[in-house]
Amino acid sequence: MDRLLQKYVAALLGFGFTAVLLTLGLGSAILCLVTSGIAVGAVSLGHRRRIDRFTAEFMDERGTRRRREARTDQRLVHEHG
Repeated sequence: MDRLLQKYVAALLGFGFTAVLLTLGLGSAILCLVTSGIAVGAVSLGHRRRIDRFTAEFMDERGTRRRREARTDQRLVHEHG
């Protein structure tokens, strides 16, 4: 995450925590903070899994391409060797 975006998110969370604290009390503010932490963790986990799947597909395609190129190179060596 970009550093500037991290600062904005931290400021927004701090503002939200203070607003809930002043209007509903400490218990509700802590509950909101814990709930938002769980939500952030869930989104982060989903994002990581999507990136892991993309990376695995990319590496598999890359390996397939390399094996194909190696077979082509071997054929050329046998034909011209």
